[in-house]
Amino acid sequence: MKNVILNALSLRTLLLSFSLAAAGNALGVGTPAFTNIQNTATLNYQDSLGGARNKDSNTVTVQVRQVYAVSVETSAPENTIPPTRQFQAISGNSRLISYTLQNAGNGPDTFGLSVVQSGTDDYDAVTAIYLDANNDGVPDGPAITSAALAASNDGVSDRTHILVQVTAPAGTPVGQTSRFALKAVSQGDASKLDDQNYAQLSVSAAGQIALSESVNPSGGVNPGQSLT
Repeated sequence: MKNVILNALSLRTLLLSFSLAAAGNALGVGTPAFTNIQNTATLNYQDSLGGARNKDSNTVTVQVRQVYAVSVETSAPENTIPPTRQFQAISGNSRLISYTLQNAGNGPDTFGLSVVQSGTDDYDAVTAIYLDANNDGVPDGPAITSAALAASNDGVSDRTHILVQVTAPAGTPVGQTSRFALKAVSQGDASKLDDQNYAQLSVSAAGQIALSESVNPSGGVNPGQSLT
């Protein structure tokens, strides 16, 4: 009888450990913050007469904590900026540089926005940050310093488009270059930030044309329907 009890207790400990491990896996990123997860362990054993028995443990409830994370694209390190993130403008003129801001956490968050200027380039550009809600390359509303985003698994409502306006100050010599990055910092956890998305603006005598496009109607269309 003593051996049966010890085996049952050992098995119960094993099953409870397995149950808690399963709960840990359920708490991964993607589970909405403050979700309650319940787990119950079941002990199956034989009594001293060989009869099958089972016993459920108390229900354990675990609440998912909020995980904070942020991502800014397009990523590019300060000293190896790809050609697609290198732009030109006539001295005194501006360019609009596009970024995508994503809430990569599991709950709503507000992100502080600023522009980081390189300390090893030729000049500091004059900058301003704008929301581009419909991603048409045109600022929507006045300049902003923060953006609030919901957490979502649909890949849409947890992200938004940002435009950074950069201006080469009047009188900046042709050929000089400025490097800068959009910095986003989580309000929920200031240690979660992204500022490794550098772009470059060089002063040109000829400048550079920027094009934007839009489509109407937007969203889904039926086969054979015309788009403008």
